[in-house]
Amino acid sequence: MPLFARSGKVNGEFGYEFSQLFYERFQDFIVLDIDKLSNILDQDFFGFRISPRNCKLSKLTVCGTVSTFASLLPPPSMFSHVLSTLLHE
Repeated sequence: MPLFARSGKVNGEFGYEFSQLFYERFQDFIVLDIDKLSNILDQDFFGFRISPRNCKLSKLTVCGTVSTFASLLPPPSMFSHVLSTLLHE
């Protein structure tokens, strides 16, 4: 990190704004393990009391396997109910 952006070297308000702007513009935010997503979103990477969870993220890529994401999906019966409802309208 550049010296001007290190915690303790700059005004706290500037550091907060810098962190927020970084998260809003950064295009390569990648989480390789979905189980670590919450911890990563809560981490204060720059030391300015702001985490990605508190910012707009321009892009977030989460990697995982089908079985990992399957546990996050609603049950298959819900899909069939929604599909049949849409088809009958």
